[in-house]
Amino acid sequence: MSKSFSILLVLTLHVSLVWAQVTTGTILGTVTDETGGVLPGVEITLTNTDTGISRAVVSGDEGTYQAPNLSLGNYEVEAGLAGFQTSVRSGIQLTVGREAVVDIRLSIGEISERVVVEGEAALVETTSPVLTGLVDERKIVDLPLNGRSFTQLALIQAGVGYLKAGPQSQTGNTGEKISISGTRLTETAFLLDGVDIRGHRQGTPTSEAGVLLGVDTTREFSVVSGIAGAEYGGFTGGVINIVSKSGTNEFHGTVFEFHRNKSLDTANFFDNKNQLNKCQEGSSDCRAPFVRNQFGFTAGGPIVSDRTFIFGSYEGLRDRTSTGVTSRVPDAPSRALAVPAILPYLDAYPLPNGAPFLREGVPDGTAAFNFTDARPTDVDYFMT
Repeated sequence: MSKSFSILLVLTLHVSLVWAQVTTGTILGTVTDETGGVLPGVEITLTNTDTGISRAVVSGDEGTYQAPNLSLGNYEVEAGLAGFQTSVRSGIQLTVGREAVVDIRLSIGEISERVVVEGEAALVETTSPVLTGLVDERKIVDLPLNGRSFTQLALIQAGVGYLKAGPQSQTGNTGEKISISGTRLTETAFLLDGVDIRGHRQGTPTSEAGVLLGVDTTREFSVVSGIAGAEYGGFTGGVINIVSKSGTNEFHGTVFEFHRNKSLDTANFFDNKNQLNKCQEGSSDCRAPFVRNQFGFTAGGPIVSDRTFIFGSYEGLRDRTSTGVTSRVPDAPSRALAVPAILPYLDAYPLPNGAPFLREGVPDGTAAFNFTDARPTDVDYFMT
């Protein structure tokens, strides 16, 4: 039995790290008056409406402001200056690596007057040449995933390909063989909250079951397929940048169970071949045994409102899969010609149930033995 036990502990601290901008976003823009003149000295407050955490910045001499390294989520931007009405922009969604341009125009009036504008910032990226595709939480949850390995969703982005050919040793595991913009499999970076999680041979991260769990713990991820910025240094291929969920000011939780078996699967050629004995005995079911259960829960909420939050999850995978295998064994004529001293060794091999192997069109003394190899796998995945 294959077993895999994974623990992921992520502590998010309010410190400035080299990779901070990889897992955060930026809001920037220009503040002007009704005539289009720039306004320096405007106090701008940016509030994450999911957590209540806010940050204040002041526009510079040219009326511009910038707030980098913001946590991801929904934002409200409020700008105020004496002699002008307070302007509020809401409904701004900050995603991983995004630089949202939020320009603000102030009208003359009392600062106590508030002008509220509902509307998202421009979605066209104008501040960076990096080609990035976003897979958000809705896609992660709603799109079907065979085995619930969310890295499969990278394949829906432009420039991302899946290599069916190639030995397992190329990636060091059985995960998806992902190539971005034609680069080598081992040059695709996988960052989880800024940490490199590639396999031990620099391949796609995966578990013993060949899947990367964590669908319910992933907030979103981006796929950088163009020329990446310096914050992604160390990789010559593309970057898959994953950000985990975090707690908010409200308590949320989920419980889930996914079950799959062979009942709705059709038998394919290899199933028929390796279940040959069952078929010859008259069984109508030649499909190899298969049962998979994936179950778990998530929970998150505030420890201290507007300040400290927690989020955690558990996911279990119980896979009872059988794989068809073909082995080469001595055929009946070889056994008949063997001397008595050799027979005990030949009898240790099962009798063939498949076609003979040929060499130059003539049987070479061996034949195929087709059987089903049971490979049960258990995976336990934790994240806090």
